[in-house]
Amino acid sequence: MWVNGAVFTNPGGGQVLADSGIIPGGVYEVSVIIQHSVQAIVFLERRNVADTVTLQNFKMRLATGFYTSPPLTGIEIINGERLRVSLNAGITGEIEADIFLILRQDLLRVR
Repeated sequence: MWVNGAVFTNPGGGQVLADSGIIPGGVYEVSVIIQHSVQAIVFLERRNVADTVTLQNFKMRLATGFYTSPPLTGIEIINGERLRVSLNAGITGEIEADIFLILRQDLLRVR
């Protein structure tokens, strides 16, 4: 599953850069790719089914340019939860984030 976020110009803090929507339950490998024109701090967040609480987060400090997270393996998602990438503080510049999810059983078939 590939979630493509929009390009944001001068976004404020807390801006959601990419949101997976509802995810089927399972164990996933997750990667994040971010393109940005300035330094930033973003979080990959695992959200509850109601999308009201962040259950876990992974902080990424970004130097200017292009960032690819290491593959995060063994991420257990309960049916209906979601993942999103959000901006810690506002920036003056452009930023875009994409989320890639591979269900573990699909990953095992490929390898």
